[in-house]
Amino acid sequence: MQDDNNTKSVDCKEPETIRKELDDKFKPKKEQGLLLSDSYRRLELDKRAVKVMECGTFLEWRLYENGDQRLNHANFCKDRLCPMCSWRRSLKVFGQLSKVMEVLRELYQFVFLTLSMKNCTAEELSQAISALLGAWDRFSRTVPFKNAFEGFFRALEVTRDTDPIITPLMWYGSKKSHRKPKAAYYQNQGLSIGDPNPTFDTYNAHLHVITAVLPSYFKKGDYISQQQMIQLWRRACKVDYDPTAHIQKITQKGLKDVSEIDMSAAIAEVAKYSVKSRDFIVKDRFGNVVEDITDSGVLAFLRGLTGRRLYSYGGCFKKAAAELGITDKLDDDLVNTETGEVLAPELSYMILQYSWMMGCYNLVSKERHMNIDIVPD
Repeated sequence: MQDDNNTKSVDCKEPETIRKELDDKFKPKKEQGLLLSDSYRRLELDKRAVKVMECGTFLEWRLYENGDQRLNHANFCKDRLCPMCSWRRSLKVFGQLSKVMEVLRELYQFVFLTLSMKNCTAEELSQAISALLGAWDRFSRTVPFKNAFEGFFRALEVTRDTDPIITPLMWYGSKKSHRKPKAAYYQNQGLSIGDPNPTFDTYNAHLHVITAVLPSYFKKGDYISQQQMIQLWRRACKVDYDPTAHIQKITQKGLKDVSEIDMSAAIAEVAKYSVKSRDFIVKDRFGNVVEDITDSGVLAFLRGLTGRRLYSYGGCFKKAAAELGITDKLDDDLVNTETGEVLAPELSYMILQYSWMMGCYNLVSKERHMNIDIVPD
């Protein structure tokens, strides 16, 4: 059987778009990954250290004759904490969930939930995550939940408070950084900006959930108010305090028709990394890694998140995902995260191969693949 393509070595100019993506996106993730690898070595997790160190050292792009470009191959390690692989998972979740919601928005409107419990220590994190997921399981089986919501997409996120003192950002909050002001909380404890942070080096596991509701939900008896949500979540958590349980309709200013609402912000919120590298790679004000705090965080996150189901579909979300051929097994393919149509196989393309050397990505190979059916005589 004869190959449809001819391969020819060529000399071409590197596209600026690929170089920009390498420098702005891949390189920072690779650098953070190397710091994670260093931490694994200090923790004597040598196999993980080697795996993460080698992650993303080889990247191959296809550059098509019409200008489109796609990552074609890469050696991703799939480690649970790897910054590079966490980024790729996030891109994939965003693409898949966008497809699912595009189908569902013809019939449903959407409500965003944030569910959490109290902060915990590193030693308590694994147990706290188990308690959170157990509470979600009980909550999603309740009659009010089933009556209100037709389906859901659930994502687990864990954050760590790495500020040893109370900063102005923590005190006043920031809409841009999605941080709520905590001035009242600190004032109740007699604290102010510059004082030791009472929640320093504690962890918070929480869930971001997008639920689908029928248009009649907001007008009938199945509607769940903010206060009702808190009490339902409190019972599911089996705690003696009011945990965080925020409910909000996904809307867009000036638009009433759900078919016109841009869902990207809500999708991006649930598609975030389960853990961000800044929560375990801790640096001092001079930019140097604080090894003891970094290593304790790496170990806590690794123990807490390994083997966990980070994302899950339910109800109409699960049905729509199945019809689209989407599963929550994200690590099966971290290369193909695109949501667009597959490019026509008859297009000729360039193969550009990059290797990580001396702290940056270098172009090491260029080849043109030409379809013999469209090559002129």
